[in-house]
Amino acid sequence: MDGLFNFKNKTLLTMKEYYISILLFILATIIMMIAIWADYNGIYIKDSIIKLIPTLIYGAIIALIINSIINRIGDIKKKISNLLYLLIPLLMVIVYYIILTDINMFSSLLNYLILCLLSSILFLVIPFIGKEEDSDYYSYKVIISLMITGICYLLLIFGLIFIIQSTTVLFEASINEYVYAEIAVFILGFIMPTLFLAIIPSSELERKEYPDVIKKIIMYIIYPILSLFTVVLYTYFIKVLIELKWPSNVLGDLVITYSFISIIVLYFTYKMKNEDKWSNKFIKIYPWVLIIPMIMMLISFIIRINAYGFTEPRYYALLHFVFIILSIFIIKIKNKVKYIPLILSVLLFISIFGPLSATNVSKICQEKRLEKILISNNMLKDNKIKINYNLEEKEKNKIINILRYFDQNHNFNDIDYLPNNFEINKMEEVFGFVCNETNS
Repeated sequence: MDGLFNFKNKTLLTMKEYYISILLFILATIIMMIAIWADYNGIYIKDSIIKLIPTLIYGAIIALIINSIINRIGDIKKKISNLLYLLIPLLMVIVYYIILTDINMFSSLLNYLILCLLSSILFLVIPFIGKEEDSDYYSYKVIISLMITGICYLLLIFGLIFIIQSTTVLFEASINEYVYAEIAVFILGFIMPTLFLAIIPSSELERKEYPDVIKKIIMYIIYPILSLFTVVLYTYFIKVLIELKWPSNVLGDLVITYSFISIIVLYFTYKMKNEDKWSNKFIKIYPWVLIIPMIMMLISFIIRINAYGFTEPRYYALLHFVFIILSIFIIKIKNKVKYIPLILSVLLFISIFGPLSATNVSKICQEKRLEKILISNNMLKDNKIKINYNLEEKEKNKIINILRYFDQNHNFNDIDYLPNNFEINKMEEVFGFVCNETNS
């Protein structure tokens, strides 16, 4: 009973401390439930209303960050720091009107997800800025809390679905399918945020060693798997040198996944370097081992960028390279793993805002590619497109791929010399050929 009473008190305190975040999650959930009901009944809801859902969710994340900042500043400046809550509506307006310019566009959704990732990292590291203690152990405890919340969510969902289906069978009742989605969303938005915030630890918690089972998993499963995959990669590189045949495009994706997981493992296990010889050797040698795969990945993506220009995925591949190299430097030269999340935060911020953002760089690059192709084929004069009926199929495909990129990721208005209200199905009257499935 005492444990239940303590959990109840903890939940009430959580609702009092994080009431803004919880309220914003609830508002987002209500809109999402209305959208589900409307979709089932064939009622159209404007994108402007749907955009409120991710906007409110981001506002909830910002409210959590502000809570962390206020706790970090302390009670003396608490009254002044409450003004920070004014950032919530300001940042929500930025997300609604600038980040989510078109909720159906890949670039808008990508920028939003990157912004949420950036904000989540700040939530984890802000309590430790200016302290000697690293944020790795606190991050580990938060991840464990998130996993527990996820397990509770699944148990609630499956339990309620079982009860509802049993009831419909026993009483010969019928329930609309959308009700299951409504229940899942209701639990996710109304119950789970409070549960998660109630069980996450304080940033002031005393650092302890990882449980023995976690350390054994790291030392006897994770370290060996990473080491074995490294051997496979280096063997493949030797094969490439012998055959003088450049690796396939799959290499880049493999190295990105492998190196990012490697840095995460090093970040969380760096404090284990003095616990045993195996961990010490791994942490001492392994960061240097990452450099060759990263260089191979870099060359691979530079070749593709030179051939096809920047796109958001290629931009983030190069950003990933910068992050990994800086992380290796921080680990091996500075011995300050605490700066790794901050480096990632800065790079993610650059990728969203300003002239060097992924969206801006990619749009400009693809527009310049299209302009160069049109000029080289005498199809651009006085900033207007001229039809070239003798255009080679290879050049047609290049133009089609660029236009498809803008159609899926941005807007045709970003290309100055395209006519107003241009659409991909109007290609023949503008370019003299059509875009169909045979073009690639």
